[in-house]
Amino acid sequence: MELYSYLNPSESNVLSDDYTLRLVELNKDILKTIKESNSGKNKFYIKSTDDKSFPVLVTNNQTFKIRQKNHSNSVLLVDLNNVNNQKDTDNNKDNETGVGFMNFDNQLELSLITGEINISNIPILDNLSDIESTITDKSISLNDLFNNSIISKEEFDLKTSDLKLIEINSQVYILNDKLIIDGLYEIISILISEYLETKQDDTNSANNNVMDIFNDIKISYLLELYKLDKFDKSILNEKIIELIVKKFSEINCGEAEEGIDISYKLNNDKVVKFFGVYLLKLKNSLNFINEDEFLINLKNKLPFYYNPNLNLNLLNGNFIRNNLNFKDIQFFNKNLLNPNPILRFKELFKIKSNWELNEIEPFLIDINIKKLKIDKFIIKFARIKKIGKKSIVSSRN
Repeated sequence: MELYSYLNPSESNVLSDDYTLRLVELNKDILKTIKESNSGKNKFYIKSTDDKSFPVLVTNNQTFKIRQKNHSNSVLLVDLNNVNNQKDTDNNKDNETGVGFMNFDNQLELSLITGEINISNIPILDNLSDIESTITDKSISLNDLFNNSIISKEEFDLKTSDLKLIEINSQVYILNDKLIIDGLYEIISILISEYLETKQDDTNSANNNVMDIFNDIKISYLLELYKLDKFDKSILNEKIIELIVKKFSEINCGEAEEGIDISYKLNNDKVVKFFGVYLLKLKNSLNFINEDEFLINLKNKLPFYYNPNLNLNLLNGNFIRNNLNFKDIQFFNKNLLNPNPILRFKELFKIKSNWELNEIEPFLIDINIKKLKIDKFIIKFARIKKIGKKSIVSSRN
């Protein structure tokens, strides 16, 4: 409907004739944000990655895509009583049931999406010594990156650590995995070393309880150790220390208030997964390796005295198994798979003609948009058959 979707800017003295205003129906979340914005608690605004990309409307913690929904043969009814704040009663002689507008061919609506950060132009930092050589006149700060990404502020803050983003000298970098591995190894080793020094008189107890120190990590304490030259400064600086702690830890309950020296708990599964995937890429991108041998290699890569649970299931979706010897594994980059479900299955069956259900599932999660039960999703594109206690997935062809 033209009246609903468009306002003629020529009727306004503020805008030029080059602009067309569109109306969009606001949902409950946005209306709540508008009320909160009056008290300064929240705000919303429109963003886009560039002039040609689709716009989004974001609040402090949500991102909504603005999309046009087309209609045909539709009529919009307007409740004038509601507009005029009149109650719909039998005694109200002026009761107006509505007005219909024809030519209602489209409307704008808000769809909640997961915010995304545009990292296409962000350089990768391999070594701290490379910083000077990467400085240019077109530096991108974290604030610039946020403004050019379709994402809310809270989502942005969470994803910066996940994407290994760090700002140094007003330039954002993506940290190389090797730099993260070395930094994480250094932090864990120094924490263990400092703890054992305080327990020299009771080494047996110290060795048994060493993993407990990772339940209460404070960035301020690590920064103090950094100033005391406890860390290798060719690997770490203060910002990398903070990023690594946030990437591999969770805030302890009740510690997230502003102004409090926040306590973090190391997520050992995240640490094992990061080390494990890195080791798979490094050693087993071309060849298979026995899973028991791989776990031994992984254990040897971790800091001394650091003894998390080594579970190969943490690496699901990052390796494939050899059909001839199921205990042999090899790194596989799932990011190279086609996002189209039909083509995804074709690619997977080119790699292996038969998959166990629990092995193929991690490679399908991102395309199972409706969150169907995995077997119901698979039978739309492939065949599942029972062989003993195992469910085997194969092509229909």
